[in-house]
Amino acid sequence: MQKLVMFNGPPRAGKDTAGEICRGLIDKGATVAFVKFTTAVKDATHAEYGLEGAADTFEALKDTPLKEFRGLTPRQAYIDKSERLRAEHGHDIVARMLVDRVRELDADIVINTDLGMDYEAEHLVRYFGAENTSLVRLHRDGHTFEGDCRYYVYRDDVASSDVVNSTVKELTECLAPVIADAMAGVSEPRMGLA
Repeated sequence: MQKLVMFNGPPRAGKDTAGEICRGLIDKGATVAFVKFTTAVKDATHAEYGLEGAADTFEALKDTPLKEFRGLTPRQAYIDKSERLRAEHGHDIVARMLVDRVRELDADIVINTDLGMDYEAEHLVRYFGAENTSLVRLHRDGHTFEGDCRYYVYRDDVASSDVVNSTVKELTECLAPVIADAMAGVSEPRMGLA
């Protein structure tokens, strides 16, 4: 059975860094896939503007107004597209789009590094099962959800932990048990296929 590790935290708390640390902690015989709610929105936005390339093409410039987005910052364009998708298809459309992508993955462990709302967690937990899901809330000095629509997600039905991101070494030490738990559920035959 696939395992899911979800990272939840404010902007710049180190969610992507935590995901990369997890990649290094996962046994070489297991397969891992990274998924983000924002990928589907970015892909749809890029298509609307006639842009090609990976979803993270504009990551380094996400707060810079660009001619490719008709003077908007990539972040503004993504937010606008997300709001229009929700208005047309329901508030949880992005979560449903992510679950559709996850269904196509052949991976032992799936890592999501941009969880920010209860209903997002609900869709993923429903798909993976609570017993196969871990939730890590990242905290980092000076970083909050102020001015952001996302927030800390709390669930009683999944293994959850709060981790302070102060140094890479400490973060790695805190994440090691989370990955060890996820690895414990990876079946031997599947690991041999990687």
